[in-house]
This record gives sequence, C-alpha cells and structure tokens, in this order.
Amino acid sequence: MRRLVLGDGIQSAQVDARGYIWTSYFDEGVFGNYGWNEPVGDCGLITWDASGDMTYRFDAPSGLDRIVDCYMLNVTSRTEAWLSYYTEFPLVHLRHGAVAGVWRGPLRGAAHLVVSRCQTRVMTDGGYNARDTWQVLSLTRDGNAAIEQTLRLTVGGVPVDGSEPICARGHKLFILKASIVYAVDLELLAR
Repeated sequence: MRRLVLGDGIQSAQVDARGYIWTSYFDEGVFGNYGWNEPVGDCGLITWDASGDMTYRFDAPSGLDRIVDCYMLNVTSRTEAWLSYYTEFPLVHLRHGAVAGVWRGPLRGAAHLVVSRCQTRVMTDGGYNARDTWQVLSLTRDGNAAIEQTLRLTVGGVPVDGSEPICARGHKLFILKASIVYAVDLELLAR
C-alpha cells in the first residue's frame, strides 16, 4: 500500500494497537554501514506512525548510556515498551515516551524479554553464555533486577535455545517449532 524507509540494521520491529511501528536497531543501524551520512536508527529506538512519520526517538536520560545495540524490545501497550541494550544492559521501561523505570541486573546479552502484567517480574533468556536457560527476575523498587528462578524451557523434550524463531509480546513468549507456535505465559509460571 505504501513504502516506508525505516533505516537499516533493524534488530526488531513491533506494531502496537494504534498501528505505530516500533523499530530497534543493532550497531550497524546505529552507527551506519550502508552509506548513510546520518543513519536513520542512530538513536537505537524509533516509533513511526502508520504513514511512516517518526513520532518518537529514544534519547537516553542522564545516568544512562545511549543505545549502541538494542538487544531486547517488548512493546506491551499503545504507550509502553521495555528494552535492554548494549553496553551496560539496563532494563528500561518507557511510558508515553519517557523513562518510567530503570533496573540493573544480570541481562548481559539476553535477546528475549517477557514482562508480567503487574510489571514487577520479567523473564529473559540466559544471555551470552546460557541461551538454553531462562531466568525470571523480580524488579525491586530500588532499581535492581534479582534472579527469582532459573528455568529450562523445552518443546517435545528439546531445550529452547534461541535457534528457533522466538518472539516476546507482553507477558507471553511465542516459540515456533515444526510449524507449531507454542506460548509460554509468565503469569502461569510458579513463583
């Protein structure tokens, strides 16, 4: 119906209920490697309306590094998104385009982020060295993300290790295996 230029080096793209497109960028999209003088994704996270007009650009507030590579994005509603990015891997909660919360914890290199409805727990893969494990983290009021439990997710007895297509939206993790989509609901995991 139309063509849009959203840049290159897109890590993930998610669409919210308004039809707005959220694009996060990995390092080549942030720094450019495709002939851009100023890469479209140099801020690391952009929101676009359905016509392709930019409506939001992430600008790291004081105390946070800029996005170099956005590893995780979960758009949980029309006005909220969660992300974590390189280099320090903070867990950042955005609400109405402003930072609503920041947590520090064991998120080094995790690629998938599931957020509980009450927004006090998240689940991520194990990161750089443990793709076949998953961790549920409690988010504390003092800005820490502490491991509550470590899990091994399996489908048909085979560990989910990130080699299969995976998508996290809201409080659910979706896994595609042998043409079947499996859903893991963070709300149903025992505490």
